[in-house]
Amino acid sequence: DDLPRPSPARYFSPNVVDALASAGAAGMAARRQPVAVLFADVRGFTHLSEGLKARAVVGLLKEVFQLASDRILERGGTIDKFIGDSVMAYFGAPAHQPDHVLRAVSSAVDILGCLEERNRALRAAGDPSALPVEIAVQMGIGIHTGVVIVGDVGSDRRTDFTVVGDAVNVAHRLEKLVVD
Repeated sequence: DDLPRPSPARYFSPNVVDALASAGAAGMAARRQPVAVLFADVRGFTHLSEGLKARAVVGLLKEVFQLASDRILERGGTIDKFIGDSVMAYFGAPAHQPDHVLRAVSSAVDILGCLEERNRALRAAGDPSALPVEIAVQMGIGIHTGVVIVGDVGSDRRTDFTVVGDAVNVAHRLEKLVVD
């Protein structure tokens, strides 16, 4: 096996790693906390991916997730998970952030702006021999804020530090709305 082994920290959001390192498992106990939840989803991804090879699909997702993750982390957000062609993040936990709503909205604006720049550059290049991965991408983003339960959720075999509650469900539903 000649492949490099990724760091375990790569599998966890830096905010969660920092919280675990400083507070330990006891500091990750479930609690109620106000957060802003963000869902970002690639629009039309199923149709988009049907004509691409597996490597191109993963390359496109990696590019889009990198763009979104950088904007989320720059604003102090916690990346909860990647779900298919979506990313779920929250602001305001594990550490309290009094401006968590502003951070989430600013992150969303930054994501959409970077995507537009990316798409504009691709259109300007206009190279008909471009790789299939080099296609315009649109994202839907939903944000909702509220008090959620923050903490370890899972089983004895696998646990996630995550958020659960109505704000999560509403943010996910808002992301699914199509606004023209």
